[in-house]
Amino acid sequence: MPLRHEATLKEKLSQVKELLKKPDSLPAMTEGSKVIIIVVSPKEETKAVDEFRKTYKEDFLSVNCAKKMIETANDYGYEQLREDLKFFGNSLLADFSREIRDKIVDEILQTCGVTNSKIVVLHRVGILNGITRLNPIIEAVAGKLKNPLVIVYPGKLKGNTLTFLNSRHDTSIYRAVIV
Repeated sequence: MPLRHEATLKEKLSQVKELLKKPDSLPAMTEGSKVIIIVVSPKEETKAVDEFRKTYKEDFLSVNCAKKMIETANDYGYEQLREDLKFFGNSLLADFSREIRDKIVDEILQTCGVTNSKIVVLHRVGILNGITRLNPIIEAVAGKLKNPLVIVYPGKLKGNTLTFLNSRHDTSIYRAVIV
């Protein structure tokens, strides 16, 4: 489905809508997952989520990465987290990032398991920059989703590489349809 020009948000939303009409064809396109990544400019992230919410109404559910990160930090305790980061450094960050990733994966699996939902949108993924990557999240849900997962990714697509927030971080995604 590649376009010859830089697609507008409206064109990308239309492409995703077409993909969502045939969710059972997604695993063949994504090596077994039902994941679609829509790459948007950082300024369009909220608008994209709002458009999905408006288009799919009661068939729409979302997983907010920022909310999951705050919940994880709350559960850990902010003061304790600050103290432990000073003392343990990167080893604590690895454990904390794994905990955040696991909570996001659990919520995705739980949310995608709701049978009346036709679309689950993962958004605010920018907060994960430097903490965890999308590949481990996608790998953890591949083959387990009843419903498609759409990830709203703030950045640009350059070849097969996603550039986070216009050059701060590159990542390659192999088990998702990228729009």
